[in-house]
Amino acid sequence: MTITNKSKAVLNILWILAAAAFYWTSIPYSEARTFDPIGPHVFPQIMSGVIILCSLGNLLVIYRHSKTGTDTPETFHPGDALRMLLVLVVSGLYIWLMPAAGYLVATIFLIFLLIAVQGEVGLRVNILVSCGFALVLYLLFSKVLHILLPHGFLEFI
Repeated sequence: MTITNKSKAVLNILWILAAAAFYWTSIPYSEARTFDPIGPHVFPQIMSGVIILCSLGNLLVIYRHSKTGTDTPETFHPGDALRMLLVLVVSGLYIWLMPAAGYLVATIFLIFLLIAVQGEVGLRVNILVSCGFALVLYLLFSKVLHILLPHGFLEFI
């Protein structure tokens, strides 16, 4: 099965519509009164904006490649479907593991497994990236943005 520019463009347009809908549904959260100084609406709106910008960038690249004729159709390999399925399974494990293990441990586990699914990265680099990125995210969300994260069995943090 080949993936054409038209199917890539349709997928990016669907991403834009989904992100716009997500942004629109987060607007009422700006009225919510919480202990969070920035409000619960900011993160969904930032993520929606990033998705929209990335999709628009992809559409621009697709348009430029179609004009120059340098784009060749990509082929879909069965191994790609297995990787997508593994990403969904790992994401489900993350959701299930988060309350018991806490944000930090579950995020290290998630990132480690996602890098392993993609392959071509050594074990040492995978461990360093997983632990480092999860720690940076934890510090950013919990200490800088003051977002309450589940601690799981690490309640002393």
